[in-house]
Amino acid sequence: MTRLTNAPLLVADIGGTNTRIALAHVDQDQARALHVELHNLVILPTASFDTPEAVFSSYLSTTTGEKPQRAVIAAAAPVVEDNIQLVDYPWSFSGDSMKKALKMQDVQIMNDFAAIACAIPHLSDDQFFQIGGGQKVASGPAVVVGPGTGLGMAALTPLDDKWKIFSSEGGNICFAPTNRLEFEVMEIIKQQHPRVSVERLLSGQGLVALYRALAHLDKMPPASLTPEEITRKALENSDQTCTKTLDLFSALLGRFASDMALVFNATGGIYLAGGILPRIEDYFRNSGFRDSFESKGRLTYVKAIPTYQILEQQPALIGAAAWAVSPALYHEDM
Repeated sequence: MTRLTNAPLLVADIGGTNTRIALAHVDQDQARALHVELHNLVILPTASFDTPEAVFSSYLSTTTGEKPQRAVIAAAAPVVEDNIQLVDYPWSFSGDSMKKALKMQDVQIMNDFAAIACAIPHLSDDQFFQIGGGQKVASGPAVVVGPGTGLGMAALTPLDDKWKIFSSEGGNICFAPTNRLEFEVMEIIKQQHPRVSVERLLSGQGLVALYRALAHLDKMPPASLTPEEITRKALENSDQTCTKTLDLFSALLGRFASDMALVFNATGGIYLAGGILPRIEDYFRNSGFRDSFESKGRLTYVKAIPTYQILEQQPALIGAAAWAVSPALYHEDM
């Protein structure tokens, strides 16, 4: 076993709701498999800090031992050259500005779901839970999707002896309803948001939008519920509209996941991440997600594509560390 990071590496995952930060050490065995150890993990509300620089300065002030000189920051945003503008929170920064602020030798930035995609080859089988049938093709492309504050996605495929990672903002494509209920829901949401993206429905605020639309259709006054309250009431089976919301959410996620499986011909599998699914784990696994995923008309081959829930709690941090310390495993133009 070879240690690839003698000095600690700072890794972070900045989302619209929470920012996760840890120190990482990475080992590599003779088969080139990476083993990432995370230390001093903290999860902080993003809104508790005025700037991203303040988050990291605060974190570093509390750590002991050798200070990291390198950092990899994954963020919920497209990466344009060296610049980040968070989609769901008003922060912007660059790797260069962060390097100067933190007085480090190197700071790299990447999309958060690209980081999760980087982690997939290095997670063990017991860090996934398969939902439904299917068998992955080892040489096939794979897709990561996940609803949280927004709807993230990325893809990966083996290429020669490396992995090619594709960042994507596919969660922001336009929503396409397929039945009367979905058309009615979309028309209600369009009154406030003329362009209805998939993320507008498959996210934390998407749960709220779905709930309010369904309540309107049931001629019920919607309560002022948070996403957490909607899921809790659905799990308790104490509110019929909340239950309908979670059912529709699960089915729509299944359809979006299978759409992305078609886009990338993802015979290597679909991997589900994001902050919402762990909160509804048992319900979701027994929902209409997989039936919706397999409902692709003549394209019955999607039934052979497996879908997995990622059980590892910090896949973006693991992927960021793997990408930083082992560039030989990834193509640079990801």
